[in-house]
Amino acid sequence: MIKKFFGALIAVLLLNMSICAAAEVIIFHTNDMHARVQDTDDNGKSIGLAEMAAAVKTVKAKNSATL
Repeated sequence: MIKKFFGALIAVLLLNMSICAAAEVIIFHTNDMHARVQDTDDNGKSIGLAEMAAAVKTVKAKNSATL
């Protein structure tokens, strides 16, 4: 009885790992913004929040697992 239980448990865990391995999650991260929210900062070198939001929306349209 115990061998069957552990065998079934291992089978479920392996199946779960194979399903989870196929998932893709995209995480956007920013660091050290220091008021560089406008696209006109630093002679156009800063990305700005509007461009960043557009990039995130584009990726979210293709992959719903985007944070």
